[in-house]
Amino acid sequence: MIVLALCLMWLTPDNEALLRRAAEIPASKRMERVLELSGGQPESPAWRDYAAASDAMVTWFNLAVSQDAESSALADAIEQNMGRMLLTDDWTISQEFMIRRYLELNAEALALIRRATDRPILGLPAEGILRPSALNFSHAIRPFTAGRLALLKAADDARRGEWKQAWEWNHRAACCTQHLMQLASVIARGAAWASEARQRAQALAFVHRAPEHAPRDPLWRDAAAAARTASWDAVTEAELLLTLDYTERLAAWASGAADEEIGSIVEVAVAGLGDEEGKGALGDGGMRFDSVAEFRKAMRGWTSAKQLETEVALGRIYADWNQRPFHECLREIRERGDEAELRRRVRAALIRSPASRLFHGVFSQPPEHSRRRAEHSRMTAAAVSAIVKLTAHQQRHGVLPKSLAEVCGAELPLDSYSGTPLVYRQIGDAEFTLYSVGFDGDDDGGRVTPIGGTEDGDYVFWPPVVPKWVGN
Repeated sequence: MIVLALCLMWLTPDNEALLRRAAEIPASKRMERVLELSGGQPESPAWRDYAAASDAMVTWFNLAVSQDAESSALADAIEQNMGRMLLTDDWTISQEFMIRRYLELNAEALALIRRATDRPILGLPAEGILRPSALNFSHAIRPFTAGRLALLKAADDARRGEWKQAWEWNHRAACCTQHLMQLASVIARGAAWASEARQRAQALAFVHRAPEHAPRDPLWRDAAAAARTASWDAVTEAELLLTLDYTERLAAWASGAADEEIGSIVEVAVAGLGDEEGKGALGDGGMRFDSVAEFRKAMRGWTSAKQLETEVALGRIYADWNQRPFHECLREIRERGDEAELRRRVRAALIRSPASRLFHGVFSQPPEHSRRRAEHSRMTAAAVSAIVKLTAHQQRHGVLPKSLAEVCGAELPLDSYSGTPLVYRQIGDAEFTLYSVGFDGDDDGGRVTPIGGTEDGDYVFWPPVVPKWVGN
């Protein structure tokens, strides 16, 4: 469970001593302490305040594991504390730490969202770009409330000894926490994207305002340099929209309004990876336990060392991606059909790792995902530089260049997905388009990649476009 992972990050010698003291508390008193830590009754103001922050928690966790130093620290914490926490005989002790960590991290994440929504996020004038009103604080409140309510229900079920319901509600609370953290992460990227887009707009404004003096103008050079270093991600605004849409459905599910199969099974879903035996009740993939005894049996003997060993094995599957050009790896996958094999190997590793399933796929994110984003950012920065040069050439000479080589020389902007220069084409006498062939490696003539899980289409850098939604 994601919340348990965060608990492990938080454990210190002092907290371990607290855990030992908690173990000495009579079982009848422990759940009273859990409810006390959770803030009281659901209808109380303190409860509503706590519920208002739950959406943002997982973003901080994802940001932490995305950094090597933080990942190392997290691995050390898991090595020291994971087996002890997972194999504890009294689940309510872990629940107490989870609730406390919810309170701390969710408050931080909610504060981040509040700061971001107090000012424009993507306040660009272009039609179709998100307005600041597209995201408001209420989007964070709903999942936070749902996650907090689910956590209280888990504590209440555990107090009555209804462990299957308790695990189910606890999983829903963890999902809300993960989503809130992701929402905060998207907001942070959106703010960075807006800043980079403004830099690009400034560079182009200098080009159009003083074309004859622009190349020698220090201000123009500074703006052009800023545009070259920008790593604009064309998917950011669409990702935010998709996140907001998902927020509503997640809140309904976590609060129980959309799914009445509470307590039928104990299941921990694996995000993004299917299970060969079929779909679980919580989505594609999953691991079912018909009783808490079966769950404990699966976990018994599973040490933190085995967990770390599994994660290292998963990393080795994709290690080659970080040593070779990105387009070569993609070509081999397409030609040899390795993608299915890679997914099969990852799935097999997860099946051997019950602990991985508890963390809802957080430790199982393919390392090539970050590599792909980094490659796309570098490609975008090169594309922005080329756009500035193409526009400057048009303003100085009145016509567009026939090729990128005329303005870029030997430093042609390369397409990370094909290993060849970006596609440059003139549209009439005064317009042009610049795009990448995209993940599938096929030149679709500048057709925009739809948002919604497909890998088809091209990445168009110019003219600016808003990605289309699948089905629209």
